[in-house]
Amino acid sequence: MLLRAAWLGSCIVASATAQTGPAPTDLPAADTAVAIGSAVPKYVPPTWRERRDVALGKLFGPQAILETIPGAAFDTARNFPHSWGRGAPGFGKRALSQYGQFAAGEGIELGVAAFRREDPRYHRVGPGPMGKRIKHVIASGAVTLNDKGDRTLYLGRLANIYGSWAIASRWNPPEVHGASSVVLNGSLGLALKIGASGFREFWPDFKQGRKRK
Repeated sequence: MLLRAAWLGSCIVASATAQTGPAPTDLPAADTAVAIGSAVPKYVPPTWRERRDVALGKLFGPQAILETIPGAAFDTARNFPHSWGRGAPGFGKRALSQYGQFAAGEGIELGVAAFRREDPRYHRVGPGPMGKRIKHVIASGAVTLNDKGDRTLYLGRLANIYGSWAIASRWNPPEVHGASSVVLNGSLGLALKIGASGFREFWPDFKQGRKRK
């Protein structure tokens, strides 16, 4: 299982590295989409206020729920960590632990991304070929834009994922301490971040489809 997690992380990083350099000309602004053939807005890097708003939106918005409750429920079902047991008390401990880790990771990402001038926003591809959109979602796990609008390795995200697990291991039971646990669970957390990007990419399509019915 550890090898599969390490393989997942390396594949995503390799994808990000392969896609560094100039961003595609049809890349829209954050959480918006540009219709094919329409004028493309010039890339504008995030301000400090926008970085702050993105971080607060994650900490107290739907992503906080998406990244804590399902994970806490899954860990409760498989009784991980074993010493916390199942049932409501075990779920509560896991939910608090998941959110504490999530908050610590977002703080790390905010600082590293600001220092390296990485864009913390997710940029939708919007209407277009499904394969292109899925590839963009997967790459978003470890690739973003710099303040020039070029693609770059998202070190803030990677520091968030693996650094937050290293921090969480301090309050987790001894059975989940160690580098192997950080690599394994960090790689699973990276997959969860990709899932959140997929939600941002395709949820507007779903909402639009419901409005048309």
